[in-house]
Amino acid sequence: TIQIDLKKQSMDVQHLDLMLEGQVAALSSGVLKTDDAIEVLDILSASELYRENMGSFMLYPIKKVTPFLEKNIIQPQSIAKSKLLKTMLRKNDFTLIEQDADDQFRFRPQFRNGFDLQSALHQMINKKDYRNLIEQENDLVLEIFEEVFDHRNFTGRSGTMFSYEGIGSIYWHMISKLLLAVQENYFKAVRTDVSLERIEKLGQLYYDIRGGLSAAKTPEEYGAFPYDPYSHTPAHSGAQQPGMTGQVKEEILTRFGELGCNVIHGCLRFEPYLLKRSEFLTTKQVFKYYDVFHQKQELNILENQLAYTFCQVPVIYTLSDKNNHILLELSDGSKVELDGNVLDEKQSNPIFNRDGKIVKIEVFIGNNYLTFS
Repeated sequence: TIQIDLKKQSMDVQHLDLMLEGQVAALSSGVLKTDDAIEVLDILSASELYRENMGSFMLYPIKKVTPFLEKNIIQPQSIAKSKLLKTMLRKNDFTLIEQDADDQFRFRPQFRNGFDLQSALHQMINKKDYRNLIEQENDLVLEIFEEVFDHRNFTGRSGTMFSYEGIGSIYWHMISKLLLAVQENYFKAVRTDVSLERIEKLGQLYYDIRGGLSAAKTPEEYGAFPYDPYSHTPAHSGAQQPGMTGQVKEEILTRFGELGCNVIHGCLRFEPYLLKRSEFLTTKQVFKYYDVFHQKQELNILENQLAYTFCQVPVIYTLSDKNNHILLELSDGSKVELDGNVLDEKQSNPIFNRDGKIVKIEVFIGNNYLTFS
């Protein structure tokens, strides 16, 4: 947290407790080297954030919640520092603080924040008994207030509640953000001079995180239908709060990343480095889709193939003993064969424009191209 003091013209920086969001931010920043990213993920899996029963990560470590009656207690040494507070207590003036039945000193309950307290101090300055003391100790009283409540380190419901993404909860949107961040690091490693061993390690860590998401769980494990998006899973129950959470967005991005379907500098590329061999069919199936003219179409997808659509154009991957190459089927029935796995800008534009000129893309992938089974 950062605290800026305009009067003293100073800035104070303090660390917050361990949080998953901070690790995700570091991983997605783009500044970590591959070895650093792997180290962060290894440490994360061994940290207090990891929930073994779900194979995934909480937003924050489980913390002990301060009981209500133990909050808002002013330490005697803090009162001893303030002539104003001591004077008010001596006069039985409980405008700012009061003493409870257990002889604990507390701020009055109407002070929701420092602004409320400051307003009360401004009103009291008109009392001649307190004017000089308030002028001397206005900032001191506010400092004592912040010492008691520590607002700057308040992290909301994640540190005070036990549901609604609170204590012990796995927030599934943040897990999908973590997944995307690791995938970004994976492709960064692939495109730079990183050893195959480290690339494979990062890929395995990616699939470890993927394995903790709901799609890899049974309804009993997840506490709900696994393919429905839910906000969070608290420690004491199954998944809670169904609905279109932000997780869906990251899942779309990571799935296209796994398929290796990327657009770089206006060119469509097929680089399924992360794709698992087990995703290819073992028996023939019919693939149904709607084309760019909103007409229902069917394709027979064979063994060692898989299919999806991009901009409503079917893309078929075929495992091959040959080098990577692409076969475009055009609307006039002709076919264009290309070496490699990239469509140039001219070839990509008809797909982006959905003009119907390209009706099918078949990508042949060399058997040695896929790393994961």
